[in-house]
Amino acid sequence: MYGIFHLAELSILTGIRLKNLPPEVGTREQVFRRYGLEPPS
Repeated sequence: MYGIFHLAELSILTGIRLKNLPPEVGTREQVFRRYGLEPPS
């Protein structure tokens, strides 16, 4: 399975903190849900 992520989304999912995030990226939970995944607890 292949996927294309925005670099900011990939950073959020891997736990890398960025100084400036685009507002449309959202939170880690929003990124997971955008791709139909449940965020880890």
